Amino acid sequence: YKCKYILFLENTYPREIIALKYLDDYINKNVALKNFKIIYRPHPWRKSREIINIKDYKNVIIDKQIARAYKKKEFSKNSQPNLNYYPSLIKNAEFIIAGPTTMVIESLIFKKKILLLAFKESENSYSPHNLLKYSEHFKGINTFNNIIINNSLNNLDKDINKIYNMKQSKEKKIDQKRNYFLYRDTKGYKSRLQNIIKKILVNKNV
Repeated sequence: YKCKYILFLENTYPREIIALKYLDDYINKNVALKNFKIIYRPHPWRKSREIINIKDYKNVIIDKQIARAYKKKEFSKNSQPNLNYYPSLIKNAEFIIAGPTTMVIESLIFKKKILLLAFKESENSYSPHNLLKYSEHFKGINTFNNIIINNSLNNLDKDINKIYNMKQSKEKKIDQKRNYFLYRDTKGYKSRLQNIIKKILVNKNV
């Protein structure tokens, strides 16, 4: 994209979409961000068929790779977006705002500043808070200095301001910490899943 942009990444259970309007309004109120756009990337395999009316937003652009399928409500695992598109999309973003999605890990590869949405919704099992809390693959994500975790929509303005003003990190520690999530050995997915299940069962029997 030719414009400066904030990349907004969605989870398969897109409850964090509530925050998109907050962000749109925040840009409207802040002169420093007047030239910014929000590139909203819906999850290609999202579990909800509800979509936004883009006309209700002044600064939001639906990511061009997903836009056609999103508008047609075609959310199927039979459609895998071209992975070669991801690096430039992430790399050129000013910062990332995301729900608990694996693209947070991919954003860490580029050492991006990340505002991770984890706000509570008392009546929703798939709230960002619960997804972050109970997802095995996100354990330890709070140790990264370039990630701010938003626990309440009431604090969203403050947290956006913090992430915007945060300096871009070039620390090697990010690479080292990220290796907790990325494996470089010969074990396959099947054996990893089996080991995790064994650990859970052992802990439950204690």
